[in-house]
Amino acid sequence: MTIGEKIWILLGLSIIFIILITDPKNPSSSVGDGKLMVMFSSITEGQKFLRKLTWILIGSFSLLTVIINFINQ
Repeated sequence: MTIGEKIWILLGLSIIFIILITDPKNPSSSVGDGKLMVMFSSITEGQKFLRKLTWILIGSFSLLTVIINFINQ
């Protein structure tokens, strides 16, 4: 198993872990406010960071998948 495959496995596990621990609901908003649009549009800085991190990991995973495929052909 090469270093690229080990990194690929770590990226995959990291993506799964982040997706499973992330709560898609905003804990600071409540349904009782009557402002449904505010509930879905306001996210915290931590959630923004996790969303960006998740997309960076997904992009890296996809790119590494293509690279490993070309190397192993």
